[in-house]
Amino acid sequence: MEINKKTRTELKSYFKANDKPTEKQFADFIDAGINQAEDSIAKEEGSPLAIQAEGDAVGTQEVLDLYTSFGKNIPNWSLNLNPRIKSDDPSSNQSGLNIKDATGESRLFIKSGNGNIGVGTIDPESKLTIQGKNNTSSLSVIDATKQNAKIFEVTQKDGNGALSIRGEDTEEGIHLSGSKEKSSFLLGKVGIGTDNPEALLEIKGDDAALKITNTKPESSAQLGLYTNEKSWEIEARSVSGDLLFHPIGNKSKAVVMKQNGAMMIKDGLHVAGHLEVSKKLQVGQELFANNGLFIQKQLDIQGSLTAKENASFEKNVIIKGHIKTSINQVVAFSAAISSSNASGARNPQTFGQLNYNYGNCFKSSKYFTAPVKGLYLFTMTISKASSPGGYCFWVLRLNDSNYVNGHNGDEKTERSLVRGTDNLHSTSRTIITKLNANDKVHVQQTGSSRPDNYSSGFEGILLQALE
Repeated sequence: MEINKKTRTELKSYFKANDKPTEKQFADFIDAGINQAEDSIAKEEGSPLAIQAEGDAVGTQEVLDLYTSFGKNIPNWSLNLNPRIKSDDPSSNQSGLNIKDATGESRLFIKSGNGNIGVGTIDPESKLTIQGKNNTSSLSVIDATKQNAKIFEVTQKDGNGALSIRGEDTEEGIHLSGSKEKSSFLLGKVGIGTDNPEALLEIKGDDAALKITNTKPESSAQLGLYTNEKSWEIEARSVSGDLLFHPIGNKSKAVVMKQNGAMMIKDGLHVAGHLEVSKKLQVGQELFANNGLFIQKQLDIQGSLTAKENASFEKNVIIKGHIKTSINQVVAFSAAISSSNASGARNPQTFGQLNYNYGNCFKSSKYFTAPVKGLYLFTMTISKASSPGGYCFWVLRLNDSNYVNGHNGDEKTERSLVRGTDNLHSTSRTIITKLNANDKVHVQQTGSSRPDNYSSGFEGILLQALE
């Protein structure tokens, strides 16, 4: 910047004693001073110093240039009003106060009206907008007591933003990355809905939930649970809607929850207490029940069934492997008639007195239902009442149509028949037969006499389960 004004020393030399200054010297003296009317600077009494900007209202109006030396051609800093976003577009003026550096770049701008502040931009979109050009750090908060440690910082690299918060030891405790390839992390416990989390991540609220969604077609949403040695994965399949729990890398040992409510276990199920299934349970290999096992509808096992104590099945049982029962697993019952029946047909015969019913297979005081395929032993005992003459027959029927160990209409072999003829005399018959699972057995009564309730009864037991 070139200053074409006389210095004070030069001006003083014009006005020495007995000298007569010329017109030119008076002009130099006047030009060396500031004129409030011409130089856009004014000071009225009682008011602060006023500076009027240079330039038209449609363009940038310059107010003040700051130099470290007038020997430079460009000011180090400048203040102006209404800068343009685009220098060649008069309509792009931004009303406000701007501070720019020697390169002409805006470093701080305060917008008129809303008061938005721009750092590095004259078009702030929020109360504070920071714009950088490939800067590593855009915003930081420094703690002077920790060797100027940056306790809060917003950075970017290759256009990807990152936010970091450091602790007292200046180590990053939180790092949030805007890049898909760069990792984000939070050290320590995180609470959502609570300021005192008891786990590394705690979600607390009236409707607390964790939602994981995989948007890729025919894929699954996965949640991994990792330990030092053994890891698990929870997987929700998008096509079938099934939910899987399995060791990572070994889906053959998965526990599967189906959309229809069914549960499938591909390996073994070990129940220490009581297992109750109201619909269908499908097990891939082995089912082991230490205590009670109650299936209301269907049990489908690809492998073996082991039940140490009670096992009860109301409907279908499909077992493709072995059935293992301990010594305490008993299928046995003992029933007797509760009163001396009248003579004539009883199909089925009713046994109102139940002495015991292990396995709960004797139902409605009439029917025994085989829980598994196996060899069974049944005993029928008739004690004829003290009525003169006559006889009483009991026949063991199979599935309401056939005879046990015989065929319909083939009573002559007497394979399943016991007959009482003598008064106050007991007659019994023991029958060993093979039954399939869910076969039903009951007693049919015929004859002209009646049995006595003190000794007449029906008993049965499972001898051996068969494959």
